[in-house]
Amino acid sequence: QFLIDKKNDVCDKQWRDYKVQLNKFADSFIGPISSPTDKDLRRWIESQKIKVKMRSAGGKIGDTISNQTKRNILTKILAFYNWCRSNHYLPLNKLHAAEKLSGVIKRRNSRIWKDQEKEISILTPSQASRLVNECRDDLRVYASILLFAGLRPSEAKQLDWKDINTRPGYIYVRSNKTGKNRYVEIQKNLSQWLEPFMQESGPITYKTADTILAQEAIDLEIVD
Repeated sequence: QFLIDKKNDVCDKQWRDYKVQLNKFADSFIGPISSPTDKDLRRWIESQKIKVKMRSAGGKIGDTISNQTKRNILTKILAFYNWCRSNHYLPLNKLHAAEKLSGVIKRRNSRIWKDQEKEISILTPSQASRLVNECRDDLRVYASILLFAGLRPSEAKQLDWKDINTRPGYIYVRSNKTGKNRYVEIQKNLSQWLEPFMQESGPITYKTADTILAQEAIDLEIVD
């Protein structure tokens, strides 16, 4: 029933991912949903291996899955547990196993399933152009702003489309590092990359864009 309800909320690819992970979960944990502990969930997620080599994903078939993939799996299991609670399969007034594990991971000093921040090294103009041309569609706006506007990864990741105005041509940048907001001019080459993707509002990218783009550059053999 959870998968039926979820089908209307997510795209087909995400729904298939939910189905795969929940089938694995059901095969691994027989019995009531309340039986697995947070430690059981962590061991189960960490035991998963890469079965299909995906473009832009590091590692080889048979390797342990990445920290990002572990977090993605936990997000799906957390959604399932929350659905179970809202449908009275779990107590309403008690933390469930997925919440406990999520809480441990999100602690300020926790290093569980955390990646070191990756940044793109300095590229030549031809390398930069190639990366923007050949990277994933959902990274193209982030990559072009990073490379052609000179923003820091942390600045580019927090941009909203409302901050971008191609006419007259500026980006309003909120800086966490310096504490001073500023306007950055949009040059002609950047404007050409942004125009096809322009929206009225909404984030231009997602939190892990820097890590994934860095891996893209390696996969495309633009950097070592």
